[in-house]
Amino acid sequence: MKFKTLLAAFAICTAIESPAEKLFDCPDIYVNKDVTTHIIMPENLKMVDISTDRIVGDQCTDNMLRIKPVNDTLIVKAPFSEGEFMGSVTLIGERHMAQYNLIYTENPMRSNSMYKVQYATTDNYSNPDIPMTEGEMANYAWAISNTGRKFHTIRNTAYGISAQIYNIYSIGNYFFLDLVLENKTNVQYDIAQMRITLADKKETKATNSQTLELTPAFVLNKEKSFKKNYRQVVVLPKLTYPEEKVLTIEITEDQISGRVISIPIQYEDILHADCFNGNKEDAYTKTQALNTALNNQIGKLTERIKDKDKEIADIQKLLDKANIEIKNLNGKLKKKTDQYLLIRQKLSAMLDTYNEVMKLKDKFPTSLAELMEDTESVDTPENEMLRAEEK
Repeated sequence: MKFKTLLAAFAICTAIESPAEKLFDCPDIYVNKDVTTHIIMPENLKMVDISTDRIVGDQCTDNMLRIKPVNDTLIVKAPFSEGEFMGSVTLIGERHMAQYNLIYTENPMRSNSMYKVQYATTDNYSNPDIPMTEGEMANYAWAISNTGRKFHTIRNTAYGISAQIYNIYSIGNYFFLDLVLENKTNVQYDIAQMRITLADKKETKATNSQTLELTPAFVLNKEKSFKKNYRQVVVLPKLTYPEEKVLTIEITEDQISGRVISIPIQYEDILHADCFNGNKEDAYTKTQALNTALNNQIGKLTERIKDKDKEIADIQKLLDKANIEIKNLNGKLKKKTDQYLLIRQKLSAMLDTYNEVMKLKDKFPTSLAELMEDTESVDTPENEMLRAEEK
C-alpha cells in the first residue's frame, strides 16, 4: 500500500512538472503567437521538419525558415502557456543539420524574431550530392577575386570589350574560373546572359551532340551591368574533356546593342589550374573572417538605421504637432486681424462723422441762446414794437 502511494505521488509530481521540460537536449527558440520567428541557416536548406501542427511555417528564401504558433481555435483547443514545449524543428542544410526546441513565451519581447544558426550548434553529415556548400564556394570565390593574375594568354577582344582569364583554380571537386572584363568604350555594357559551352574546335554542321551547355554551380558577381571593369568568379564541377573540344565562356549583351564577347579555354589551360592551398588558404580564412566582420558591421548599421528611423519618426511627430499649433495660431491671428480691421473701420467712420459735425458747427449757432441773441440784434418792426412795450 505504501509503495502504491509513492507511485501515485511520483505520477502527480510528473504530471505537474514544469511545461518547459523538453523532450530533446537541443537549444531553445522562443516563439510567440504575435511574432513571426525567422531562422537563418549559414547554408542553403534542403529539408525542414516541424514536429507539431501547433506550429506553422514555410521556407521563405534558400536559407531562411519562418515559423509561428497557430492561433486558430479549430486547430489548437487548449491555450498556450508560458514555458510550454511546443515541439521541435529540424533543419537540414547542404552538409549540416540542426535541431531546436520551440518554447512558448507570453512576452513578445522575449521571443526570437530572428535566430541565426551557428555552425557550432549544427552536426555534420555526409552528403555525396554536395561536396562543397554554396557558402564555402562564396568564401573561396571572394578570396580568389582578391588574388593576383596568373594567366596572361587566355584573352579575347571584340566591340571594344576585352575578356581575360586571370586565374584557374582547382578546389575539391570544382574549378574556379576568374574572369575579368574591361570596357574600353564609353557605352555601359549590360549583361543579358552568360553561357558556358563545351564544343568541338573544328566547325562542323551543327548538331545537338556537338555542343554541350554547362550550368555553373555558383557565380560570385550578381551585377548585370558595368561601365569600365567587371570581375566574375565562375564555379564549375570538375570535368575533363578531349583536346578536340574547347570550353567557351560567352557573354551576351541585351538585344538592343547585341555586343557578344566570348573567350575560349583550352584543355591544357585547365590542366595548369592552380591548387588553392598555403597562402591561398590563409587568404580564404581571412576572407571568411572579413565576411563575418562585415556581416556584424551590417547588423550594427542596420540597428543604428532602425534607431535613426525611430528618431526621425519622433522628430516628424513633433514637427507635425508644431505645424498644427502654427496653423491654429495663424487662424487666431487672422481672427484678431479681422477684428482689428473692423474696429479700425468703425473708428474711421466715427472720425469722419466728427469732422462733418465740426464743419456744421462752423456754419450754424451752437445753442438756442445764441440764436435768440442773433435774432434780437436784427432791426425788424416786430422787435421795435417789443422794445417799445418794454419801455
